[in-house]
Amino acid sequence: MIFCQTLVVKHLTSNIKDIKVDILMATYNGEKFLPEQLESILNQTHQNFRLIISDDGSTDGTRDILEYYADNDARIEVHFNKQNVGVIKNFERLLSFSSSPYFMLCDQDDVWATSKVSELLEKIHQDNLNMVFSDLMIVDERLEVRFPSFFKLQNISSQIENNLWKILLFQNIVSGCSLIARGEMKKYILPFPEKVVMHDWWISFVCSINGKIGIIEEPLMLYRQHEKNLVGYRKIKKNEFDSYNIFVAERDEYLANQMEYFVHCLRSLVIQNNPNNNEAISLLNKVTAFYSKIRKVKYINFNLFDYFFKCFYPSMGIKRNLWWTIYYNSPIIAFVLKRTKNSM
Repeated sequence: MIFCQTLVVKHLTSNIKDIKVDILMATYNGEKFLPEQLESILNQTHQNFRLIISDDGSTDGTRDILEYYADNDARIEVHFNKQNVGVIKNFERLLSFSSSPYFMLCDQDDVWATSKVSELLEKIHQDNLNMVFSDLMIVDERLEVRFPSFFKLQNISSQIENNLWKILLFQNIVSGCSLIARGEMKKYILPFPEKVVMHDWWISFVCSINGKIGIIEEPLMLYRQHEKNLVGYRKIKKNEFDSYNIFVAERDEYLANQMEYFVHCLRSLVIQNNPNNNEAISLLNKVTAFYSKIRKVKYINFNLFDYFFKCFYPSMGIKRNLWWTIYYNSPIIAFVLKRTKNSM
C-alpha cells in the first residue's frame, strides 16, 4: 500500500476513543472509486464515527454500492436526494444531519490514511481549536503521486494560522476533504450564503473568524484528481476566450459576485461579532471601494496603488498574487495570457 511507503502514522497520546465524529460524504456517479474510499474510512484507527452520505441523484451504480455498505455496517447512514441539488447544497444538507461534537467533510474518490480521523481529532480536541486541516498528496486515477505535498505546491505554511481569516477572505487554501471542525460552528455556518463560492471556503472562513485554526503539515490522505472531479477540476467554456467582450462580461460578473460575497463575510462574521474591530471595518471599506472601482476597468487601470492592493494581505505566493493583480487591473493582458495558454 502506498500509505505504508509515504505517510507517517503518529503515535497518539490523548484518550479520544469515546469521542464521536460525523463524517459527511457527498456522492454523485462515483461508482468507479467509491468502494476504495469507503474501505479506507471503515478501516480507520478511530472507529467511533458515523458516516453520513448524501447521494445527489446518481444514475450509475453508486446507489447500489451505498445500499450494500449501509446494510453491512450500522455506522453508515445514507440519504438520497430526490433531485440533483449540486455539490454545495448537498454538503449544506449533510451538515444539517450532523449532530456529533465534531464533523469532517469527505469526497467520494479519495483514499484516507488509516490514522486520519485520529490525528485530526487529537489536535482539534487537545488544542481546543475550531478547525484543523492537514496536508494531502495529489494523486492520479491509479493513486500514483503527482505532487507529494499540496501545502508545498500552494506555498501553505503553519505560520499563517494567526492571520488565516484575512487569507480566507480573498482566497481559499483549505481543501474541505482535509478538515475537521467543531459541531458548534454550525450555528455560524448554516445556512450557506446565497453567493457562497464553495462550501469548504465558507466553512473555513467561519471557523477562522470565530476562533483558532490548527494545521497538520503531514499529508493524511490521497487526493485523487481525474477528469470527472466535481471539485478541483474546472472545465473551460467553449467560447470563453473567443471574444474580449465575453471575457470582460464574465470578469464583471465574477467581480460582482466576489464583492457581494466578501462584503457579506465581513459584515456578518466580523462586524456583527466584533463591532469594535476597527481593522475589519477599515478592510470592509477598502474591499468595497476596490471592487467597485476595479469593475469599471475595461482595458488597463493606471492607478499604481491598485496594482499592489492584494500584496498588502497574506497569500499563497507571488505567482498567484501576480496573476490576480493582472486580472483585476489589466483585463486586456489577462485575456491575452488566458487565450495564449488555452491555444497551447
